[in-house]
Amino acid sequence: MLDANGHIVKMAFSPVKLGEGGVLMVKHVCVAVIAAALAMWSASVRAETNAIDFWAATEVVMGQMGPATLEQLGQSPELMQQYKDVLLQQHLAQEAARRGLTERLDVQRALSVARRNVLVTALRDELIRQIPPPTEAEIKTVYQKGRERWLLPEAYRLDVFSFVSNDNTARDAAMKLAHGRPVADADLAQLVNVQTQMLMRTGVWLTTNNIPNQSIWKGLALMKENEVRLFPDGPGTLVVRRGPRREQKLLTIQEATPLIRSELMRERAERVWSNYLAEARGRVK
Repeated sequence: MLDANGHIVKMAFSPVKLGEGGVLMVKHVCVAVIAAALAMWSASVRAETNAIDFWAATEVVMGQMGPATLEQLGQSPELMQQYKDVLLQQHLAQEAARRGLTERLDVQRALSVARRNVLVTALRDELIRQIPPPTEAEIKTVYQKGRERWLLPEAYRLDVFSFVSNDNTARDAAMKLAHGRPVADADLAQLVNVQTQMLMRTGVWLTTNNIPNQSIWKGLALMKENEVRLFPDGPGTLVVRRGPRREQKLLTIQEATPLIRSELMRERAERVWSNYLAEARGRVK
């Protein structure tokens, strides 16, 4: 089943690429720091832009930044700040080692666990990288087998404000907007000036699953686009402006292909790793 925005929420496997550890304890400290920083960095890269891929991010974290990576990095102040944070963490790790903290048993145990976790993750990712992608025939079979799964539900985009029921100033301002006609952004902004709390702005599609107040959902069907209405919500009141409406829609196989491919790869990755763990358990008995 898809969510309102056509996404399947599943656990994804992210590749991890780290260099080999040295024999000095200070390098073990850096391994632990880099492992955490790389996870944060790679997530930021994927969220921020497609221009910098994972391997470029790895190059940065490992302190091997080439000219091309530097040029890409300069395009995003946010990613540059992330890189500076990684450098700071590396510096702090080296300072901890200089002070002899690596001689503490608790630190050594923690470093050993961190190194082991990094290696296990690297092993898992190596196995997953060898999995062949699904074929077009496999994708077509999945699509035709459960077409109802690729049905995007009816959805709306909304602006929602709230205020307490005894706030007469806010109520009067909201009532002036609830006149059954479209309300412009400038007029809607008046609510911010009377101490109402903005809960959401249009940007994501909301379905009946996202709107537990069924009176609002039923009311949306009667509202024009950009019309404002007031709805009771416990001790308070919600001011809702209805944005665009999306009708229920079945994704075409072309639209569903990226979702199906991602789901099949996730299932295969989980199966490969689970089978490998079962074999490994048998060897260590």
